Amino acid sequence: MSGSFTKAAKSYQKVHRERGQPAHRAHLGPLEKKKDYTERAREHHKKRDKIKALQKKAAERNPDEFYFNMVSSQKVDGVHQAKTTETRDEQQDMLLRGQDIRYVSTKLNIERKKIEKLKGELHLLDPQFRANRHTVFVDDDKDVAKAKETLKQTLKTDQLKLMTVSPEQQKEMEKKYAMLAKRYQRLKELTTVLEKLQVAQHLDKDKGSKKKLVKEETKETAAEYRWCFQRKR
Repeated sequence: MSGSFTKAAKSYQKVHRERGQPAHRAHLGPLEKKKDYTERAREHHKKRDKIKALQKKAAERNPDEFYFNMVSSQKVDGVHQAKTTETRDEQQDMLLRGQDIRYVSTKLNIERKKIEKLKGELHLLDPQFRANRHTVFVDDDKDVAKAKETLKQTLKTDQLKLMTVSPEQQKEMEKKYAMLAKRYQRLKELTTVLEKLQVAQHLDKDKGSKKKLVKEETKETAAEYRWCFQRKR
């Protein structure tokens, strides 16, 4: 009786159909369903495991083959093994790398604040930063030409006054500019270090994903990678 009732109840149920590919995306082919994704993922894992097995087989084909790693290894029961050193798991490595990134970021902010402070001190020393703006109001358009001439003479006088810098001020200015150049160089170096640390952190997080090296790392710039697109479930 219960079986008949279940069949009768199912006959009134709504038929659920899977969504098809939208019309504007028809050129991409049929819309991938869950069974298609499962089959594709299973095939991908099968190929990956097979490649790993072949690589291991090729590495262990000749037991008498010399590896440069043997120089820094030790023999245990007649078998070369890597020397035991202090080991850290991936979580500890990520934690330490995160601490390095936070430390470099803090130093970077300190350098920026010092640069802004030096700029403010140069505003007081350098005459070209101390020039004032003059606003002149006239009652009639006829007086504009006369006002311009008067303003020009006033500006020339002010510029001559500002150009007279004492030797002590000149020496102090040169010292500040040299310090500012060093601060900018330090800022550039810290920025490069921070970028390299961030790239290394991303590589540690996505060890299994496929990526392509776009630009190699140099002394002034960090390496650039492009990650391959992966369809998310």
